[in-house]
Amino acid sequence: MQRGDFTAAHHHSHTIKGTAGSVGATALYKAAVSLDDLLRKGQSDPDIYQAFRKTITATRDVLQQLG
Repeated sequence: MQRGDFTAAHHHSHTIKGTAGSVGATALYKAAVSLDDLLRKGQSDPDIYQAFRKTITATRDVLQQLG
């Protein structure tokens, strides 16, 4: 997204949204929905992007503790 490739960023956010929803990672799912909706429109919002990054990092940290 930092390079302006909204198509690829949308594809990735959509995939993460689906996976998060499937495994019940609710916080990540909600963050991905917000980002996915924005990217689908070809728009950018640093606050939404940062919230997504924070949430995906927190989710990764929890998963690492479990595994």
